[in-house]
Amino acid sequence: MKKIISIILVLTLLCSVVPFTVYAADDNKYKSKRDELIALYLDVKESIETVGYYDPYSENSLNMLFNAFISADELLEDDSDSISDMEYQLCFAMLNFAYNNLCVDVFYAKETYVLSLNEHNENGFYDENDWNDFVTKRDNLRDSFKTGNEYVISYAFFELVDSFIDMTSKYTLPGDVNNDGKISVDDATLVQKYLAGVEELTELQQGLASLSGTCYYAVSKVNIDTVTRLQKCSAGLFQPSSKHYSYGETYVDNFGNTFNTMITMDWEYIDYRYEYVDAKVSELEADGVI
Repeated sequence: MKKIISIILVLTLLCSVVPFTVYAADDNKYKSKRDELIALYLDVKESIETVGYYDPYSENSLNMLFNAFISADELLEDDSDSISDMEYQLCFAMLNFAYNNLCVDVFYAKETYVLSLNEHNENGFYDENDWNDFVTKRDNLRDSFKTGNEYVISYAFFELVDSFIDMTSKYTLPGDVNNDGKISVDDATLVQKYLAGVEELTELQQGLASLSGTCYYAVSKVNIDTVTRLQKCSAGLFQPSSKHYSYGETYVDNFGNTFNTMITMDWEYIDYRYEYVDAKVSELEADGVI
């Protein structure tokens, strides 16, 4: 109860500082506070009803959203003549804050951090500035766990995802392992050197070598068959996927939050991935890294 009262007091303070037009446009003078609350209420209702299974949010965050939604529902059921603009404003502020500040589950964010550790750039494949930004954002997420603050962790999480998407989405042609804009025997040769332990390949390059043009499943293991397919492709004997490889492809949920389908845990039918990641999270927690 004390926690709920504290939240209401904080949001009341927000109302006194932030204009009530956070959600509404400049036509606020033509709309009642009740109409604005109804508009937001309907948007939230639609999002909750259609968000589906993809909800890696913290329990506290979802509870705050659902409680604010229920409060709005109850308020709108009452006789509008008996409710003041201040009551509508407070309810709107609570719902607006909860709706636009959903926090990812901390363990989910830790899983994402572990997956981000798999990406590397020893061979200089990525642009140096992009890579440095990614590493910085990855370190920021690691350090955010020590705060124990869901909002701090969520901010760092989405910062890392944005950096990862920006870095990887620039390299999307299936088969173009060396990023020279075409598929040639040079790509097959690079993979051969990788298999021989002479060259390094990023996870993205391994994905490009697969010629699959998809990011929704785990990257195919690079082997001698990969080399053969690339050689056939460069000779015009094999047709690669027409879809550009989507390692940096994003998923935007019904709450407007963007996730990356590769760096986060959206891996279908790949049980060992979950086992590996969960074990690694436990290891890093035990070592005090996260």
